Amino acid sequence: MSKRIATNMASEFYIASVLWRLGFDVTITLGHTKEIDIIAKRKDGKLITIDVKAVRNPPFLLQKNEELFKKKNHFLIFVYYGDKFSKIDENPRIFIVPSTELSKVVRSITNPKFSNRWETKPSYLKDYENRWDLILKNDNSDYKIKES
Repeated sequence: MSKRIATNMASEFYIASVLWRLGFDVTITLGHTKEIDIIAKRKDGKLITIDVKAVRNPPFLLQKNEELFKKKNHFLIFVYYGDKFSKIDENPRIFIVPSTELSKVVRSITNPKFSNRWETKPSYLKDYENRWDLILKNDNSDYKIKES
């Protein structure tokens, strides 16, 4: 398994574990070309979707997709390890960005090789570090599961 895939997979499980601890019901989706990594249901039945992006060294790269800016119930969680990936006694830095605010933290890449991608870095994301409250208070969700 490549380091990139291992980093992303470890991060999805890490974020899922935090969400469980916060009281969410969590499902991790499977596959290599997925747009949603985690589906989480809050205690009030509202669903949110999450795309986890992880790196050991910045920048984070994202496929350009203007539709992301419109998803009210979707979050991007950026997991930055730096040199801490193998240090299990140290947590990675976590940045939680609602999709509707993503345009504030991404930049187009000037290299023509990556013209279909955006990038972001921890310095662009600083206002979103450990902002779990954005997920906990998310009242913009269009989806709600009816309990039977």
